[in-house]
Amino acid sequence: DPPQVLSASALEGRGVQEVWIALSERRTRLENDGSLERRRAAQDREWFWSLLRDGLEGAFVSRPDVARELGEIERQLDAHTLTPAAAPRPLLARLGDSGA
Repeated sequence: DPPQVLSASALEGRGVQEVWIALSERRTRLENDGSLERRRAAQDREWFWSLLRDGLEGAFVSRPDVARELGEIERQLDAHTLTPAAAPRPLLARLGDSGA
């Protein structure tokens, strides 16, 4: 159910109460049919995965062995001597390595 489109102006003192009522009614509907909880759960999952990806990427690229190789991979990408599809392979192969 799409949200209502309403016009209001606090400066002119019109429509604010109607907007507030519409927002309250919509929230009540979303709570009652479970939509709000489902949306929050989906947002929590998205946030979790975003934080996990960021953390994993940060930890991985800060490894000395990976950091050394990244510069060379980027140079090869810039020179078009390495494809974007092939570029991650040597780095991903290091996931099982200790990072020495």
